[in-house]
Amino acid sequence: MSYCKQLSTAVLSFAVCLPTWAGDLPKRVGDCADTAIKSITTRLEGVPDSGSAVSFENGGYQVGYDRVPAIE
Repeated sequence: MSYCKQLSTAVLSFAVCLPTWAGDLPKRVGDCADTAIKSITTRLEGVPDSGSAVSFENGGYQVGYDRVPAIE
């Protein structure tokens, strides 16, 4: 996994420390939204080492095929 992806994933993991608020999902490429992490799980439910998945309070969801220890 590239350094940039690992860094951005690690930064996202720190959002769990922020107060819970959720803006709407971005409407255009490059837009941002204020939100918080709702849950951190594996890509496939109950399957360790299947990748990492992050759900956000605003309904957003990101998944990676690699396990990213920084977000655990």
